[in-house]
Amino acid sequence: DIGGTNARFAWQAGADAPIDEPLTLPAADHPTLAEAMQQYLLRVGRSAPPACSIGIANPVVGDRVTMTNHDWTFSIAELKARSVKRGKARKANSRVRIGPLSGT
Repeated sequence: DIGGTNARFAWQAGADAPIDEPLTLPAADHPTLAEAMQQYLLRVGRSAPPACSIGIANPVVGDRVTMTNHDWTFSIAELKARSVKRGKARKANSRVRIGPLSGT
């Protein structure tokens, strides 16, 4: 859950696994979303996941996401290349999903 004040992260090992290792990082402490994501992985001792889902309350237009309540802006494709092991990126409403996905 990415907001203007905080970026909230958690880990889910699989579709039926519990969500654990929650961590809230102040957005202002990180120059980019990718760096906040890397900090989360470092703090919980994990490597890049095969997929991730990002909830963000901002318009998602094309490949570019520009936050209206913080100065982060990012390319979905660039974030995927930097933050997940493999897969593809897809957007749906204000949620950015990155990684192997079924359906359209």
